[in-house]
Amino acid sequence: MDTNRTINMVVMQLALDALKLEESVETAINTAEESSIKINRIKTALREMVINEMMITKFQTLITKPNTQQDGQV
Repeated sequence: MDTNRTINMVVMQLALDALKLEESVETAINTAEESSIKINRIKTALREMVINEMMITKFQTLITKPNTQQDGQV
C-alpha cells in the first residue's frame, strides 16, 4: 500500500473518531438519564476526545519532516 494513502487513511480515521466522540458528548448531554450517569458518560467521551486529539498531534509530528536539516547542515 502506498505510504501517502496509509497516512491519509490514518488521518481520516482519527478525524472520524473525533466527530463520533463529539456526537457522543451531545447525545449524553441530551439524554434523560440520571445526572450521575450523564456526567460519567460525558467525562468518558471527553477523556477519549483528549486522547484522540493527542494522537492526531503526535501523528502529525511523526509524518512532518523537519526542514531544519538540509544537506547535513544543522
